[in-house]
Amino acid sequence: MKSNTGFPQRVVIKLGTGLVVDDKFKFNAKLIKSVVKQILNLRKKNIEVVLVSSGAIGLAKSEIQYNLNLTLEQKQALAAIGQPLLMNHYTKLFSVHKVKVAQVLLTTNDLSERESYMNLRLVFDELLSQGVIPIVNENDCVSTKEIVAGQGKIFGDNDVLSALVASKLDASHLIILTDVAGVYNKNPYEYKDAKVISHITRLSDFPKIELGKKSKLGRGGMLTKVKAAQTASVCGVTTIIASGYEKNILVNTVCGEKIEGTIVTPLGRLQMRKKWLGFSKSASGLVVINDGARLALEEKHASLLPVGVVDVQGEFKSGDLICIMSQEQFEIARGLSKYSSSDLKKVLGMKNQDIKKINLSFSEELVHRDNLVVFKELYSI
Repeated sequence: MKSNTGFPQRVVIKLGTGLVVDDKFKFNAKLIKSVVKQILNLRKKNIEVVLVSSGAIGLAKSEIQYNLNLTLEQKQALAAIGQPLLMNHYTKLFSVHKVKVAQVLLTTNDLSERESYMNLRLVFDELLSQGVIPIVNENDCVSTKEIVAGQGKIFGDNDVLSALVASKLDASHLIILTDVAGVYNKNPYEYKDAKVISHITRLSDFPKIELGKKSKLGRGGMLTKVKAAQTASVCGVTTIIASGYEKNILVNTVCGEKIEGTIVTPLGRLQMRKKWLGFSKSASGLVVINDGARLALEEKHASLLPVGVVDVQGEFKSGDLICIMSQEQFEIARGLSKYSSSDLKKVLGMKNQDIKKINLSFSEELVHRDNLVVFKELYSI
């Protein structure tokens, strides 16, 4: 398959734990040396490179012994131990070529608040203009599992983080390197006749893909890579998912040479406000809606009304971003709530004429259509 991805000006490269760390929790120096040389070759072509690298927790497992079932606090402790080890390896490899690196640790909050995002963008631009390679990782020391106001949300072995970074930095390409050849039409661990899908041009094709199991060492798997590709695609970024073990994979990809892997073509630049609502800002809570409300959102392009809500989870204020879930626990939309969680619980499932009788600041809509992103509309393109 030829990549035919054009000649990019700025690319984001993501390396998963399975590439960075070997089965003995040691740094995979031979492979990463090859990646570093390829990055330097891209720079010679005046291509700016941002590297998103997992591996901190994996490296720390060679330094401290824990049981297999790690608590969140133990994972965070491992991240604190492993991150300087990871950066030390990258610093040594790039310094051989007289290239400096910079550590950038992020949570979703860093990319969701406009002021911090704009500052981050300026920092990245400055680093790249000085010839420095930014090396990004999730700030596992402070990230948590909960989707709660004021707390960071775990990205999933940096896959989704890499997509958000690519989008925020206006990169043309996101290259996700993994230990398999790409996205398969069926689970390659179970079916010998599984084949790599060379191109995905419609996001509606994603639900048909069997995603297989997650990485042995990292938190991710093909599921998080597919989610990253979906996010990047609707934000106008071309995504390539390929094996990091394929010779010269980075150079061949950006130069349009023949590669084995999966290319996900972009849908075009998503309106900035929709991008912010759907993919950048952290949600403060969630609501579960009934089938009638789901139909109204997905088929009739309607606003979300309180009458369609069957459950409220988390605490949020009027104006906060909320996730909108189906009763099957699928996230179908996101939007800005006109109600606080406490007020919404008082009018749960009520019709508008009944809500007017209650001494509340009345709003016909829970989420107005203009402040709503419905994922089916994006993924049906």
